[in-house]
Amino acid sequence: MIDLGQLYGPLEITASLVVDAEGHHVGSDGTSKSLGGEVDLKLLKSFRANAGAVLTTGTTARAEDYKLPSSASLYILSRGAKEQLPLQLRGESVTLIGNDGSMSLAEVFASLSDRGVSRIHVEFGPSTLLKLIDTEISARIFVSSESANGAAKFCSFNNLQTVETKTIDYLYVTELAGRA
Repeated sequence: MIDLGQLYGPLEITASLVVDAEGHHVGSDGTSKSLGGEVDLKLLKSFRANAGAVLTTGTTARAEDYKLPSSASLYILSRGAKEQLPLQLRGESVTLIGNDGSMSLAEVFASLSDRGVSRIHVEFGPSTLLKLIDTEISARIFVSSESANGAAKFCSFNNLQTVETKTIDYLYVTELAGRA
């Protein structure tokens, strides 16, 4: 397990995205799973272990063939019904948010707060992640890559500024500051 507290201090709301050397979020298998190696998986598990809840979108859950987190509750932002999710995500341990109408990200986080959820790890694809960056939600957002240039290219494509990049066992982890 990676000690996130030692690396970054206290973390309440985090988000992460893995990219390849060109800054793309989808690998040859059509998912992000082929982009991150063993260290990136450890990082993801550490973010999840730090959080009480994982938040993703229905699109990401379907595209990535999501599995239930072992150490956090799973919330899925989706306008669709549970029956549209992969079979393993249709149980009572998964909570859909926004399926009764369109919700802003601020409303989603307020809903989670109302449910007593305070530590959240967000696993969105880039389009919803960029929407998160543009909100007033105080999230610490990280882009990881096995290439030193991967996050820089992603940031360049999306006009983003960075805080810093740390290397964790040959994985480059860049914290985002927001729009440039």
